[in-house]
Amino acid sequence: MERLFQQYIEARKACHLPTGNITPDLISSAIEKQKPILAEKYHCQQVEFKVVIEDGKPKIKARPNCSRHECRLRPPPAEGRHDRLRINCERCSHRHSPLPFTPGDPLANAYLKACLLADEELAARVTITLRDFFVSDPAATCITEILATEPDAVGFSVYLWNRQACIDTARQLKDAKPDLTIFAGGPEPTAAPERMLAEFPFDFLVMGEGEHTFIEAMDTLWKGKPVRGVKGVAALYEGNLVYRPRPLVPFLDTLPSPYLSGMLDVEQGGGALWQLSRGCSFGCDFCFDYQGAEGVRRFGMERIREELDWFVQHRVAQVFVLDSTFNRDLLLAKEVLRLIKRRAPHIHFHFEVRSEFIDAELARLCSTITCSSRSAFKAPILRS
Repeated sequence: MERLFQQYIEARKACHLPTGNITPDLISSAIEKQKPILAEKYHCQQVEFKVVIEDGKPKIKARPNCSRHECRLRPPPAEGRHDRLRINCERCSHRHSPLPFTPGDPLANAYLKACLLADEELAARVTITLRDFFVSDPAATCITEILATEPDAVGFSVYLWNRQACIDTARQLKDAKPDLTIFAGGPEPTAAPERMLAEFPFDFLVMGEGEHTFIEAMDTLWKGKPVRGVKGVAALYEGNLVYRPRPLVPFLDTLPSPYLSGMLDVEQGGGALWQLSRGCSFGCDFCFDYQGAEGVRRFGMERIREELDWFVQHRVAQVFVLDSTFNRDLLLAKEVLRLIKRRAPHIHFHFEVRSEFIDAELARLCSTITCSSRSAFKAPILRS
């Protein structure tokens, strides 16, 4: 309280306002009167205060500190009321993409939405909106569009290249609407959860593979309960990280396809991201795909055929295959290439491959379709 008082006095001096009648007891008494009102408003018992200057006048503003304690939304609706939880999931992408095209689909967030809507009971209570921004978009523009939907919670897919844009937007969202629940998922939060929670305005994180965690977390939020303790969620409680790992999805075909379920609508002539598998057999320190769980889980060929047909029907021009090593299973890679040759030879595909797994037949099959690749190789270790 003493620190807050000193900051307020310094702010009044900076604004050339009198300070003689301002005492620590006066500030303390005013804040204590506001605490129960703010706790009820924000559904959070812990409230932070800070001094700001607006329109040439110093003010003491409050914001909930739920990221370090309990993250709550408004309580569940009374029986008979049709009240919905409104969720926004954001992705910031590059306008000038490092990929051979600019992908138009926020695939990770679309998986979350598809899985949530597959739960009919939860879908009746939750409205989820996907939004796609560019990292070059001003944070103010993003915030205006997000807040226009009056969300109860906003989530971000955070990667190395969009990290700062997401953090800047999240900070300004929290300043504009302190009671807004803000969460994040993706490689960056999963790699450094404690730092992301301690230094940035995220109330909780969805760690690693997010579909099942997201569904349970949204159901918990709708019920007005704290999300800490949900498997796969990382949160701070009394300054300590609370996290219980969630097992990976063993059978990927149990996850609804974002394309086949209508979550994504690629513009004619646009690009799409395609996931044929998850995981990686190589535990490279610099890569996220390994995630400490060795092995690769694959989608079935029937689903792959259906999604490929979807790309053809929607006149997708380019597809970026997300598999870390497309040709790790050489027989399966060849089967996919033959399928592409039969059904979609006109679509440009981009693969990430390992050069040591390329044989003459694979090279020949690649030459029969429209494709490009990014190659890696296993470097020998030289010892003297």
